Amino acid sequence: MELDQFQQTNFDDREMFAMLVSVALTNKNMDFEFIRCLEHRKVVKIYIKGLKKVVKFFKNISKLADKAATVAMQDSQVDLAVVMAAKEFRHCKNYYIKELKIAKDMLSEYREYVCSGHLIDTFILPRWRPDEECVDYRTLPGVFMFKKPR
Repeated sequence: MELDQFQQTNFDDREMFAMLVSVALTNKNMDFEFIRCLEHRKVVKIYIKGLKKVVKFFKNISKLADKAATVAMQDSQVDLAVVMAAKEFRHCKNYYIKELKIAKDMLSEYREYVCSGHLIDTFILPRWRPDEECVDYRTLPGVFMFKKPR
């Protein structure tokens, strides 16, 4: 979807649902990217907040569709559309769970970067993180990744 199409403010629920399902069915998750500044961090936090709601929605609808498919099979009235919808919703749920994990990994990596001696660079001098400092802290041995407390 193009940016100018997405910036429309008059999406109704059906269009938004269709868009979420079509994105999940492409099965192409975003790639891990380095967060370069606090503004990028804010965007990722908003993205995570939205993804949590999408995952919750697909968990609920997946559960309902599985229940409907089970009831249909028990009554010997197998409707292929119900079974396919249940499978599609499970796929969407798994897709957005993976998407959420990638975004949380980006946030966790940035937290590790900031706490490893870049506090002044980040908060006092709002500096763009250069390429030579983009080291994936997740892959370094012996590095404790900060997890947000629950």
